[in-house]
Amino acid sequence: MSDPAGCTIELNWMEKNPWILGLLCLVIGPVLALFGKLYFFMVTLVTIAASLMAFILILGMSLEYDSTSGGLVLLCCLASIIAIETVLLLKSKKHFIEIALGLVTGYYLGMTIFAILAVLFKWSAVGLTGHGRLEELSCVAS
Repeated sequence: MSDPAGCTIELNWMEKNPWILGLLCLVIGPVLALFGKLYFFMVTLVTIAASLMAFILILGMSLEYDSTSGGLVLLCCLASIIAIETVLLLKSKKHFIEIALGLVTGYYLGMTIFAILAVLFKWSAVGLTGHGRLEELSCVAS
């Protein structure tokens, strides 16, 4: 496959096998719907951990700590350790779990509003971040 610039597009594993995500949703969805109250605490902790890991990875990548493979591995390990430690600390404090879930919800709501505004006003991601990494990642047809 190729895009209009002539670059070859490599599909990742999930794009080649979308049926697996559908199967997971069909299996996990009814279980959470029927036993939601039982699994709410665990699902909330997993959501907080995944969101914290994503936030740390996004922050590290925006600071360009992922320029080498060692930096990327260190960044992933750091994000995993911080997320696991946060979950272990939050496990005993139900009040803090509600606060953390509110923070996660606010973060994703803010990112959604930002994405909508970026599309509506045709903002450039390169202009917003100040990095010229788009030119580095773009494919030049030769």
